[in-house]
Amino acid sequence: MPEHPDDDGAGCAGRLQRIALLHEMGQYERVVEEAGRLCADFPDLPQAHLKLALGLFDVGRIDEARREAREALALDPYDPWAAFASAELAPSRRERRDLMRRAVELDPGNGAALARLALFERRCGARRRRCRRLAKRALSAEPYNASVHVAVAELEHSMEDFKRARARVNEALSLEPDHAGALALQAEPASSTRE
Repeated sequence: MPEHPDDDGAGCAGRLQRIALLHEMGQYERVVEEAGRLCADFPDLPQAHLKLALGLFDVGRIDEARREAREALALDPYDPWAAFASAELAPSRRERRDLMRRAVELDPGNGAALARLALFERRCGARRRRCRRLAKRALSAEPYNASVHVAVAELEHSMEDFKRARARVNEALSLEPDHAGALALQAEPASSTRE
């Protein structure tokens, strides 16, 4: 942990935990305030910039969130979560795909990254077979992660395989009954397209 005249490493870790707790409680404005102060105190701490990026995203400040995620990735190019966050916030399909590839390279067992990569690959024109292989790896890596099932459901939906998409949504809801992404997909008409 970086040194700061008024804060030791343990205090910094405590501040990161407090920000994570505020995020879990849905207090996103406070996340932005706390993470912003942490970034000011520790400008070279990638985790602080990631926390700030998440908070900014949750309050709808997307451009700022994108900049903070990029800053975290610049500070630590080997952090898979910085690559993941940057990919999710990237403005173009190809950039999303390329950054998610980087996240998977850094953490090949990250089911969420594998599932999102499958979706981003498909949106960039990859063949169904390749995308399904990535999705299978994602589900094997994290079979009990509802977010992985939701990402695979989005992939299946984008390939217009609504039966498979519905099965993945149902599996996600069996794992986490109030998963927002699964509930949103469940409410979507089968013939609509998502981007």
